[in-house]
Amino acid sequence: MQIRPLFAFSLVFSGMAVFHALSFFFFGVSFQDTFFFPAYVGNYAIGCLLLWGLLRALKHNSHLVGWLYLLASSAKFGLFFLLFWPLLKADGEITWLEKTTFLIPYFVALILETYFLVQKLNKL
Repeated sequence: MQIRPLFAFSLVFSGMAVFHALSFFFFGVSFQDTFFFPAYVGNYAIGCLLLWGLLRALKHNSHLVGWLYLLASSAKFGLFFLLFWPLLKADGEITWLEKTTFLIPYFVALILETYFLVQKLNKL
């Protein structure tokens, strides 16, 4: 039985969020200081939407999926840059904790999107 890509994406992404949250708890880091929830919720929502759209496009326009992936990934990065950059720079500096809180979910979503898309493309 094959696990559906969006369900598997949700499971792995949620597992990473729990692991990241437990590491914050273990080291005594406050969630409010790091924008943990907006970073994970935003990356999850956009990651699911991007993966869903690319998998739908794969059925109809498989020859365009690579270009659509590059365009969507660029738009995703631009959107987060526009939304999160002002929040991160609000206090005048960006700490390593703020950077990693944004970059970990971003790269987890990016790796999962790429993995599931490559899996589907290999089956063509």
